[in-house]
Amino acid sequence: MSQNFQLKNTTNLLQSSWQPIDWRDSLWNIIVDIGDLEFDSWRSTFSNMFRKLKFLWRSFKSRYCDHKIEIEMLLESIKPGDIAIDVGANKGSFAHSLAQGVGKKGRLLAFEPQMALAEYLKQVFCELSLSQCEVYEVGISDRKGSSNLHIPMEGTNPSASIID
Repeated sequence: MSQNFQLKNTTNLLQSSWQPIDWRDSLWNIIVDIGDLEFDSWRSTFSNMFRKLKFLWRSFKSRYCDHKIEIEMLLESIKPGDIAIDVGANKGSFAHSLAQGVGKKGRLLAFEPQMALAEYLKQVFCELSLSQCEVYEVGISDRKGSSNLHIPMEGTNPSASIID
């Protein structure tokens, strides 16, 4: 499967102020959502809560197991107020940790050319009030233009690559 996408030069994306969120706030918001369930909206609400929990679990697993060293090194090199860039953000495994690292006045710019994954990230960042996170549905390159993204198999895939 192939998908056409835009390439973006990131020079003008590096100014603004944002708010952080931590794990306790995220989980508390989910618990509050459960308490506010109405029968008619149960399926939709459950789906939203599951998406939030899955994102937080993926972030936690990356931070403390799968990518512990990489994330520790990244967090050592950023401070509150900085701008962090997640190129090829995929499902956001690094995003929550980076959002915490940049703090209230920082920004996280997440670039993901796969349409479905970019939409997923936009939804989960909004649902978790990660307002310092921005998602750009573009690939990053040293040139402007467009290209084709090859996505092996149906759906989304971390092995997607540019085809020229």
